[in-house]
Amino acid sequence: GSWTVNDFVIGGTSTTTLGSNVTLSGNLATVNSGGDFSVGIHTLTLSGTALTVNSGGRMSGSGTLDFSLGSLDNNGTIAPGASPGILQLNGPYDHGTGAFEIELDNSMVPGTGHDQVAISASPGTFNGGTLIVQVTPGYVPAVSDEFTIITCANGCIGTGLTVVDPPQFDVDVTYQANDIVLTVLSVFNQAPFVMTPIGDQFFTSGDPPMDVDLNTVFDDFEGDPLTFGAVTTDATIADATIVGGSTLRITPGVAGTATVTVTATDVSGSGASAVDSLTVTVSGSLPVELVSFEARRDGEAVVLTWATASETNNAGFEVEHRGADEAANEPDWETLGFVEGAGTASGRHNYDFRVEKLPPGAHRFRLRQLDFDGSFAFSPEVEVTVEVATAYVLSAAYPNPFNPRATFTLAVREAQPVQVVVFDMLGRRMALLHDGMMAANRVHTFALDGAGWASGTYLYRVTGATFSVIRTVVLVR
Repeated sequence: GSWTVNDFVIGGTSTTTLGSNVTLSGNLATVNSGGDFSVGIHTLTLSGTALTVNSGGRMSGSGTLDFSLGSLDNNGTIAPGASPGILQLNGPYDHGTGAFEIELDNSMVPGTGHDQVAISASPGTFNGGTLIVQVTPGYVPAVSDEFTIITCANGCIGTGLTVVDPPQFDVDVTYQANDIVLTVLSVFNQAPFVMTPIGDQFFTSGDPPMDVDLNTVFDDFEGDPLTFGAVTTDATIADATIVGGSTLRITPGVAGTATVTVTATDVSGSGASAVDSLTVTVSGSLPVELVSFEARRDGEAVVLTWATASETNNAGFEVEHRGADEAANEPDWETLGFVEGAGTASGRHNYDFRVEKLPPGAHRFRLRQLDFDGSFAFSPEVEVTVEVATAYVLSAAYPNPFNPRATFTLAVREAQPVQVVVFDMLGRRMALLHDGMMAANRVHTFALDGAGWASGTYLYRVTGATFSVIRTVVLVR
């Protein structure tokens, strides 16, 4: 198609992606802070148009940007590829104060293994600006691996790029006549991490042991083998042992509460460890004969049902809730309501309780059975997951504006590698908040700490396997 627009502007948090080849005519085209203009796999031709990518703005795609009859001024970020891909720039390109964002995905093959910018028709000039190197979670290049990230058909001029290394390794940039090559100098072995926390556990005295496959709890970025250990604060309440090298076995004992701490150590790589702690609660027998306790999801609500075969002095049941991901050092449960019991009775009695508008993630429930004399006992826990309705749910940062701290949350529908990065308006990376696998259907909270930052607008970008989104936040001193 052909667009004739005298003042074409993309800004805010909007994203525009071409669905076909387009010729843009008119005086000015601008991508402002927070805007993302993607050529997709198509060609954008500038016919006499001056396109400016302002600080905080973004051009992306794996097609062609032809400005041989116009001009391109990059003061923001140009991100080639579609995880990954090659972006063709056809015209005289001067990198200026802008940034190239290059992703290394799986190999040294341009377009399929990593991003590349290919400049044709005129030389490319690189006397300043930034090169931001990112790596797909799970990919670890080898020392001396070389990635041709920029090609210049008519010569690459200048050696002034400022390189922002990824946290996983150090790189060097070599300026050649027609190429700019990225070489891996050293690779840092990353510490293992907790992929899916075990979460607190509840038992009744006499319950059988519980086994947990620790390979589903911990992971290592490089895939190094891990060794596991477990300790408990009271083995008479909860005995914790490692069985078969990678299985945690918790054996409940007498009534009480104990903390179990599990450690995963990368003995063949960095030697670093990751720790997951959980609270184990063991109670005595219920004074009611509970024959079932179940939870089922109903949209954003959960319906709890339970039944008793007999009851003795049963005043009723308090329904208690907590998120399955809450830390072990925050053991409090929230009481949602009370359901009256049958007193002393034989025969089956059925009960239900509905909980509305729960956030995405895993939720745990238990019953606190109360006697008329004030004594109580807990039921076993049940767990249910409220799924994310869309590919992701990303909240706005709060407070916004902030000083000096703010938080935001993210939940994804499918488990996938996710990277969360904070940039300033010049494209400089300020913080890497997350880089690795993210569990599905759980609310993950991230904190922005701007204690050492200047006042101004910042971008936090979340990139997953199926989505990429940018939000803005303002720091005001």
